[in-house]
Amino acid sequence: VKLKITKKKYHIVLKPKIVIVDDYLPVDKDSQKLIYAQTKNNEIWISLLEKAWAKVNGGYANIIGGTPMEALEFLTGFSSLVYDTENKDEADLTEYKIEIVKHLQEADKNTSIISCTTSSKNKVDSVGLIDGYTYNMLDFFQVEKSDGNKEYLFKLRNPWSKGEWSGDWSDKSALWDDKVKGQVGFSAKEDGIFFMNDADFFKYFTHIEICYVLYDAKAVIYSIEGEEKNTDGIVFNIITEKEGFLSVSVLRKNWRIDRSIKDKMLPSHISVVKYDPNATNRLKTFSNYNGNFESYRTLAINLPVEKGNYLIYIYSDLDHAEFTPDDKLDIKIACTAGFKHAQMSYDDRDKGFPL
Repeated sequence: VKLKITKKKYHIVLKPKIVIVDDYLPVDKDSQKLIYAQTKNNEIWISLLEKAWAKVNGGYANIIGGTPMEALEFLTGFSSLVYDTENKDEADLTEYKIEIVKHLQEADKNTSIISCTTSSKNKVDSVGLIDGYTYNMLDFFQVEKSDGNKEYLFKLRNPWSKGEWSGDWSDKSALWDDKVKGQVGFSAKEDGIFFMNDADFFKYFTHIEICYVLYDAKAVIYSIEGEEKNTDGIVFNIITEKEGFLSVSVLRKNWRIDRSIKDKMLPSHISVVKYDPNATNRLKTFSNYNGNFESYRTLAINLPVEKGNYLIYIYSDLDHAEFTPDDKLDIKIACTAGFKHAQMSYDDRDKGFPL
């Protein structure tokens, strides 16, 4: 038997790590067909990629379930942002949708990776969708129709390359005219690609994930490992001469490797402020995020920033975390900026924000 060794590159907490696997793959004992990931063209790359992912996480049993962004964070080294509309109060939903659209526009402009999942509680097969299923978002448009009105259109793809949305703006919809077709490059094919407006999109898709792939990015990483406690927080300092995109992440050890920490809470806070030493009010709050780790590996802020000096304060409340003394926390704090010429550093001395 000829054994082939394959190398796959993963980013384990923003540091590239080569994962080596062979081409021995699990098959059904009767049919001899692959029992996990496979393609209809008998391509082997997806199975090797899956095996490398299983090796990182301690075996195939540890990679059952999950979300696309979890794997993409490992593959790209960048953080993701997750929106869940299913568990939002109706009163907050309108503003929440506006926020999502704003982030989708920014993510689409920066060629980020976007996925969206239909609700598993609603039956959507009557409109051509699959319940509890994840689709790719290929593009995002604001089109001007023949009557002069504007509308948002989402370009989505079924990864199976078949099975499409059958409502408004579907391939057979009467709403299409030459003006709109030209703006989005529309063509009617049975290829799994379809368009939806924002009203229908938010009606049927309840889980949206954005992986912010920042090309030419710089990163600074600070680690809190083992029993070490740092209750004073970390301050990152960023100076940029251009506008760009900022991603700040708090990453916990992956629960797939250590099941004892699954669903255990870790209260965390991220604050981004613009710092102007010459202004009367030298600190201007730019963005705040408060959250708790549960099953997710990453908490993050992702936002566009202008030219200037920014301070990022990150605090994980380890004293009130739901961990036992035997749990290895291995908290990683990563600051990534999508600027070629940014200056980045961190200062963890016990002084809070440097004023």
